[in-house]
Amino acid sequence: MFLAILGVLDLIAGALLGFSGMFTYAGSGFVMAIGIILLVKGIGSYLAAAANAFFFDFMGILDIVSAIMLILTTFGFVVFFFPYFGILMIIKGVYSIAIGLIK
Repeated sequence: MFLAILGVLDLIAGALLGFSGMFTYAGSGFVMAIGIILLVKGIGSYLAAAANAFFFDFMGILDIVSAIMLILTTFGFVVFFFPYFGILMIIKGVYSIAIGLIK
């Protein structure tokens, strides 16, 4: 169930990144909070995988990169490829929710 909750967080982050080209998030505390939570989640995931000698944790790396992008959007810095990472986060969120509900 915890994995499904984290999947919902991924869906929110993916939607925010996906719409970052259309809406401005400059100065948004909510987006900054989601970015920081996602950064902590990604670092934790990557460190846990690295402790098991698995250094290519794609999901953890995607969390870290997406978190940095979300934090950059709160400062008004948006690049054209941010929505593509949003789509990847939405796919990751759907996968996490499905796996979290199955287990």
